[in-house]
Amino acid sequence: MSRRVGLRTIRSVGGKIGVLPIYAGLSTSPGKIVKINTLNFSQIATLTFDEDENNAYALVIENDFLYAGLGMSPGKIVKVALEKVIVIIEEEEYEYEEFTKVGTLTFDYDDVRALAVSESFLYAALFTPPGIIYKVNLTDFSIDSYLTLNPGEDRLNSLAVGNSFLYAGTDTMPALVVKVDLSDFTRVSSLNLGVGPGAKALVVNGGFLYAGIGSSPGSIVKVDLSDFSIAATLTFDNGENDVCALWINGNFLYAGLNTSPGKVVKISLSDFSKVGTLTFDSGEDYVRALAVKNSFLYAGLYTTPGSVAKVNLTNFSKVKTLTFDTGEDYVRALAL
Repeated sequence: MSRRVGLRTIRSVGGKIGVLPIYAGLSTSPGKIVKINTLNFSQIATLTFDEDENNAYALVIENDFLYAGLGMSPGKIVKVALEKVIVIIEEEEYEYEEFTKVGTLTFDYDDVRALAVSESFLYAALFTPPGIIYKVNLTDFSIDSYLTLNPGEDRLNSLAVGNSFLYAGTDTMPALVVKVDLSDFTRVSSLNLGVGPGAKALVVNGGFLYAGIGSSPGSIVKVDLSDFSIAATLTFDNGENDVCALWINGNFLYAGLNTSPGKVVKISLSDFSKVGTLTFDSGEDYVRALAVKNSFLYAGLYTTPGSVAKVNLTNFSKVKTLTFDTGEDYVRALAL
């Protein structure tokens, strides 16, 4: 019998009116993803995974699908259809409604902490000693291969892609950034950032990589990618501790701090200097994720129940905080 494999994605023309979604991954058992409408800043729906699919630590969106990396043993990735999808396998047609789970990929090793996409591959960083990076073929959602890093390059926290290279941040003291060549999926070298503990967040922009460090006070290391060397280190004020999230928008870098209450630090990229700090209200603690959409920054808070704060970037002030339902705790990742 002939074999056909394919998919069709069905969308309403122009998308759904009045809906502009963002997704929050929750560190719960089982794991959950909350869908939020950013236009009226309300909770639309919650997707709960199966009983053995815990802790949505990392999220990434690619081609109408959302991928959730699970921090558990063994590590897993859950694939979620964001639109209505029809998949054709062996002449059989399977229909998935929007915001439903399509499949789960299970690894041999534990604890997915970060995800990144380049070309048609998804890369998953594992919190193992030494660190392991899985390469996943998105065409058929299968494991292509995995790369084990050198001893001491342990417990991967973060990933970023730039100029055909993948960069992985370790949870070590001092923190390291490991450079991987995506053309042949091989380790190139590692850079000692000189501070720690842990490179908890990475972002690439304009020929530089920025690494958020889990120190007290928090700091960000700027790395020149042309020669993979440290260009500068910015240290925050006392009480501005533990950088867990980074996001770049326009000429500014935003750093989310794992403090109580939570804080976001705004940094000018032009001279790598601190512009200001936004402190949230009491109980709005522990910024673990950031994302920007339409001139607003969204900060995922590691609270019970989980919550997301909306920030107006024009005047760098909080607009509102959305608190989820009971049992929807601990925002660990955001995707849009």
